[in-house]
Amino acid sequence: MRFVRLLLFLTLAASLASARNAGDLLLNARKELLVCSNGRPARLRNNPEARDRTLQEVLLFLVDSDVNRQRYRVGEYVCTEFAIALHDEAEAAGIRAGLVSLSFYEGLGHALNAFNTTDYGLVYIDSTGSSEGDPDDRYDTIGYIQIGKPYGRLHVDLGARWPNEYRRYEESKSIFRNLEAWDVELSQELEAINRASAELRHRVQRPMRPNQRTLRKTATDLKQRVEKYNRMLE
Repeated sequence: MRFVRLLLFLTLAASLASARNAGDLLLNARKELLVCSNGRPARLRNNPEARDRTLQEVLLFLVDSDVNRQRYRVGEYVCTEFAIALHDEAEAAGIRAGLVSLSFYEGLGHALNAFNTTDYGLVYIDSTGSSEGDPDDRYDTIGYIQIGKPYGRLHVDLGARWPNEYRRYEESKSIFRNLEAWDVELSQELEAINRASAELRHRVQRPMRPNQRTLRKTATDLKQRVEKYNRMLE
């Protein structure tokens, strides 16, 4: 887990950007210049007509964006590039967006986006994709940030219910862990049932006549076990 050490909102470096058409340079609160994977200064394209929108409007924008489907490539296209691309798309669509830099106690930092929604306030969106370049929308996520705690992501379909409540993120992760443990238990029980079923068939097919009472008892027990498993599965 990556525990958040510092959250830095990146601001325009107007004195550095001057009137360049390539976009505005960025500085963090430490006056450090944000750079891309290739070492060149990161630039944002802002739209003076962009405005804060509702969370629903931001989520509808994400549906049309394919930033999260881009391939994560170390040294070429990483979180910084994802965040810049999403920012520029949002601004072009008339949605005011920001860019945020995270610092962790261990390992490299992270970049994502911020939207000051008119109904839920500040919401973090993280569309950093995977090295597989997945074709679906699994990486359109809401980011959950609290200093001193692990950085979290939930898919927008779930996170939109509580877009800026870290406690809700923790509760969701606890549920997921329980579900994963439950899934393991179900898988192990199914394997055990399959082994018992195979053993029962083997006993029925033996040349020597098996004890019918014992056989019926075993079959009944197995049936009850299967019924219990089906109830667990439901």
